[in-house]
Amino acid sequence: MGKSGPLICSITGMRIVIELKKDAIPEIIRNKLFSYTQLQDTVGVTMLALVNGEPKVLNLKQMLEEYLNFQVEVVTKRTLYDLNKCKNRAHVLQGFALAIDYIDEVIDILRSSKNVAEGKQRLMERFKDTDMSTLLDRAQYPYANKIEIGVGLTDVQAEAIVQMRLGQLTGLEREKIMDELEQICGRIAELEELLEDRSKMYGVIREELEVIRKKFGDDRRTQIETISGEVDIEDLIPVEDSVVTYTHNGYIKRAPVDTYKTQKRGGKGVSGMKQREEDFVEELFIASTHDHLLFISNKGLMYRLKCYEITEGSKASRGVNLVNLLPLAEGEKIAAMLKTTDFEDDKFVVIVTKNGKIKRTPLSAYRNVRKNGLIAIGLDDGDEIAAVRMTDGSSQLMVATRNGMTLRMEESCIRRNPGNARRRRDDECGCLWRWTLKRTSGTRIFQRLFFSTFCIQFFHRALNRLGLSRLQ
Repeated sequence: MGKSGPLICSITGMRIVIELKKDAIPEIIRNKLFSYTQLQDTVGVTMLALVNGEPKVLNLKQMLEEYLNFQVEVVTKRTLYDLNKCKNRAHVLQGFALAIDYIDEVIDILRSSKNVAEGKQRLMERFKDTDMSTLLDRAQYPYANKIEIGVGLTDVQAEAIVQMRLGQLTGLEREKIMDELEQICGRIAELEELLEDRSKMYGVIREELEVIRKKFGDDRRTQIETISGEVDIEDLIPVEDSVVTYTHNGYIKRAPVDTYKTQKRGGKGVSGMKQREEDFVEELFIASTHDHLLFISNKGLMYRLKCYEITEGSKASRGVNLVNLLPLAEGEKIAAMLKTTDFEDDKFVVIVTKNGKIKRTPLSAYRNVRKNGLIAIGLDDGDEIAAVRMTDGSSQLMVATRNGMTLRMEESCIRRNPGNARRRRDDECGCLWRWTLKRTSGTRIFQRLFFSTFCIQFFHRALNRLGLSRLQ
């Protein structure tokens, strides 16, 4: 699909042409049509069925197996019904054949009887010792052994003879009766064989399904197929850089980078956002719309959003409060924000708390963050997050307290920890950490971590002036 031209071809005789703008991306437009219209639709199916009287949710294979078992049950019951019906008919035809063989005697008995009941009784009395097998032996039927053969007339046979029309007593009718009896014997043999052979029963089910397909089947008007790169909401969002702004009162927004024009020397700047007097910007950085944003609360929980999930606003807008996007509890605030494109193993998240705990965790440990948050660090009562930074595994860390005390350490000194583990102060870098923590009770970790060489040299010079040549 190019920038313009036929995009959709539907019913014969109708064509929809969509002309795209010069800067439009055809794949995104097509995905939007699939997502927001019924060009592509999702049909939910609850695979719930009664299995042996119990409701169960089945997968596709189990559903087909249960349907096949049901069809076997249906065909079995139908075959038993047809078999019983054929045997009853064969039983009556045997009585007809006997009556035709002794036609003159049967007529005399019925003519001399006072009523139907007496006629039936006299017929049963007359032929009570007659062996029906002799009739079939003379006919030499190949499946004669498939029907029940008795001695004498039964009540059912006598009733059928009494109700028989005179036209059925002719020789031509006798041949029809014997032919029908032969056909029924063959049919009984087929039905019994079908009940005994499961493969033949499957063949019957297959033939019936073929008949249904020929009768009701037609060409599909839609297609069911596996699409490479299934339509996702992320596919509908163009990749572009955005400026993400977060304030002290919890308001967050994003705006395209081109919203802020580049200014030369002497520029007066522009208003970045509308805010209240007591509010101020805490975090501001540039991120791609497809980047992951990690939010670490003061309670040690981590939340995650895609950058495009942040509401886009203008320069003057204040944005939306983060409580509308994240399930923050009462009294819970966001202490730090991070951005990342992926969750590589060679990146780390370093967390420092107000009570002097430090923890280093691989970024990959936060790859799967639940919607209600993930415990990034276990905190003691009264402790909170002071600062969070992302490192490359070989950085130098610098932590400063409110009273101006500073600690510098190699990142490798901090042991790697799993996602929700607490970190002790007397770990591998315990001597440096304990030295830093020799402070007044009101001292707290200052919420900044410095990684640049310039800051490290600056603090070296400051320590030398104070008479401290090196950290011990």
